[in-house]
Parts: sequence; C-alpha cells; structure tokens
Amino acid sequence: MKVTPKTVESVLLGLFSHFRIRAGGRLDPADLEAQWPATHLRATDLDLGVRALVRCGALRWVDDENDDDGPKLELTPSGDRRRQQQLAVNRAAVRLWWEGLRQALPGGRSTAELPMRRHTDPRPDVA
Repeated sequence: MKVTPKTVESVLLGLFSHFRIRAGGRLDPADLEAQWPATHLRATDLDLGVRALVRCGALRWVDDENDDDGPKLELTPSGDRRRQQQLAVNRAAVRLWWEGLRQALPGGRSTAELPMRRHTDPRPDVA
C-alpha cells in the first residue's frame, strides 16, 4: 500500500471514529499509539500525520491543568466534518463496488444477494 498524506489522515481520523470521538472530544496520545500498530503504518507516519492535522486545524493539543496525564488531542469541528466526509466517501465507495459486482454476476441484478450466507440458508453441496 502506498502511504500518502491522505492515507495517514484517513487512518488517523478513522481512529477517532473507532473511539467514537466527535467534535470537542479528546484522545490520549497513548491510546492512539496503542492502536497504531494495527494500521500497519510506520510510527513516523503517526507523528507526521498528527502534525499535519494540527497544522490544518483538524486537531489541536489541549493541556488540562486538572489532568496529570499530559496533553490530549482534541478533534475540532473542522476535523469532525472531515471525519464524517471520509465516512461518507468510504460508504459510497463500498456501495459503488457492490453495484459493480452485482452487474458482473451471471444473471444480473436479479440473482445478486449479499455475499454472506445466513445461518438459515441450506449448506452448499460441495461433493
């Protein structure tokens, strides 16, 4: 996978979605670092991505005096809009892929079902 700034931004904002953080919500950098290995991106990508999102105003560092854990990353309203747009684009891409797949199936749209077998469906005859 080619890592571009858009890829890193998408993954970072996706992690905010994973933790169900909306505008004004805060995320501890330790939680972000703990989830980062699952993305299969480099640690330097995390650092550069956070800096880029802070620079463009999607995230900001907040240091609460009452909190001894140190500064947190806060998702700004513009960052939340970006996160929501990203989710909409991802859903649209999946929908477009599925429609293309349905068109390519033999029998056309009428035989297309979701690519999952329900537990009530009969088992396929593989013999």
